[in-house]
Amino acid sequence: MHARVEGNKSRTVAPAKDRRIGIIGAGPGGMAIAYRFKEAGYENIVIWEKSDDFGGTWNINRYPGLECDVPSHLYSFSFDLNPRWSKAFARQPEILEYMKGAASRLDLRRFARLSTEVVKARWDDECTKWRVALSTGEEEAVDILISAQGMFNLIKWPEIEGMDSFGGALVHTARWPESLDLKGKRVAVIGSAATAVQMIPVIAQEVAQVDMFQRTPSWVLPKDDPIFDPQTIAAREADISLAREERLRLYREMDDFCRWTEVEDDSQFVEAGLQNLAAVNDPETRAKLTPDFNWGCARPLFSNEFYPAFNRDNVGVVTDNVAKITPTGIVDGVGTVREYDVIICATGYHVDKFLSALDVKGRGGLDIQDAWSDGAHAYLGLTTAGFPNLFMTYGPNTNNGSLITMAEYEAAYMLRHVQWMDANDIAWIDVKPEVEQQYNDELQAQIAQAKLWQGACHNYYFGKGGRIVTQYPLNMSTFRENLMVPDWDNFDIHQGVPV
Repeated sequence: MHARVEGNKSRTVAPAKDRRIGIIGAGPGGMAIAYRFKEAGYENIVIWEKSDDFGGTWNINRYPGLECDVPSHLYSFSFDLNPRWSKAFARQPEILEYMKGAASRLDLRRFARLSTEVVKARWDDECTKWRVALSTGEEEAVDILISAQGMFNLIKWPEIEGMDSFGGALVHTARWPESLDLKGKRVAVIGSAATAVQMIPVIAQEVAQVDMFQRTPSWVLPKDDPIFDPQTIAAREADISLAREERLRLYREMDDFCRWTEVEDDSQFVEAGLQNLAAVNDPETRAKLTPDFNWGCARPLFSNEFYPAFNRDNVGVVTDNVAKITPTGIVDGVGTVREYDVIICATGYHVDKFLSALDVKGRGGLDIQDAWSDGAHAYLGLTTAGFPNLFMTYGPNTNNGSLITMAEYEAAYMLRHVQWMDANDIAWIDVKPEVEQQYNDELQAQIAQAKLWQGACHNYYFGKGGRIVTQYPLNMSTFRENLMVPDWDNFDIHQGVPV
């Protein structure tokens, strides 16, 4: 017999029931969730993916030089180790190959509906199900809805006068055309953060000229990025425990690094950044690339090739804002006319949107836009009041360390709660508003202790309500510990098997 709920405290796990589990997105987060549910005996799973294959941002994003800023052995699943990584920080083609292979090795492809985008989702109060409208015109009903579309989902285009008038190629790095030929072209790159740092050294080798239009410089530290020799790779293939040990070493290293509330002094990072900057020969260019704010205020960046690229005759940096775009190029903030064949927008995503990038309505027709009118928020970054049986991975305030590791912790939490529901014949659960509020009040107090984030710089951390909505201030181990605490009393429940 299954245990019944006593108050809200039962933790008995029942055999998996036939709940329909709907997952939005076939990136690393969606893959981790689907695998955990499958391994626990759940077979009624569907993964909706708007692109043509697994891999998420690594399948959609394909700009030159794209690579991960988390070490390869850590940026992979603990349940699908890869001993064959070619270098410390893998580039997009290798990561995508791994992700596509993992989808097959982990037997996830049978759950996927590729080239199928979720258009909107509505909670049906009467039937206690989520009704999900798809780009195919179909509607599917699921008992549990999991948002795994990630932070890098809604493209941010710059708002510049005359963009539609440009006669050359105008592209965004998030939708890189495979047919784009840059050889011998005059190229403008709008943006100077992570994407530009990775891309410019690569395209500089083939373009006639590339100018980076920079609003704010970034701190770019050196990157310990060795290429693994054949002997090392062969040893890891022969003994997978070596890959596991390397992953654990990297985890501990990053976990210690990501204690943001404990970092009082950025001097060692500033010094490393300045030493890296010293590779730029021209003093004027070097000054333009030097930040005037503390390290850590914006996303930490790492590259050994970015600064040396500015020693090339065909690479420049423009610090006067883009005033407008013309049919033949760009007019900068001081009126200088510059002609280009290609304009590349390296301006990122609206990373503060999370679930609200979709059209979602919860209990009583509550719109996620209204629920998050003062910025995105969630309990544990995983669920938000008014939206029953809905979980998120890469949700508000979960960005820290390795997102794949964080997604695995989140997947374990989701599975544990669905199993608890099954064990106790619970139709739906919804986090209590006061619980979510208390969690976020405590979280924002911790964020306030992360002094490096409070500097005077432009970053993507803040939402429209003025709160930091993307970052998690503690480390991965602390996040996992918090998710392991039994929290059944934090939810309103509705007894009864879903109909």
